[in-house]
Amino acid sequence: MNARGLMRQRFRWSFGILQAVWKHHAAFARKGVLGWIALPNIAIFQVLLPLVSPFIDIMFFVGAIWYFIQKFFHPESTDPPASNVSLFSLSLS
Repeated sequence: MNARGLMRQRFRWSFGILQAVWKHHAAFARKGVLGWIALPNIAIFQVLLPLVSPFIDIMFFVGAIWYFIQKFFHPESTDPPASNVSLFSLSLS
């Protein structure tokens, strides 16, 4: 399976899950396991998280690049023993 096929499969799965959630949206108002646990869980982990996951990936790469830039230009600030010593010296003053 190539990347295009995988993306099409993921889209079909996501679309099918959204259709199932919409079909059973009245269950949100009912009491019970389906209405209070299962459907909100599907809404969060199948709808919300896939929407924000590209942003999370971008922030991870930006953070990793920022760390290596800081490590190159300020090696003492990324060294854990040096940060412990500086925190200890600040607490003594």
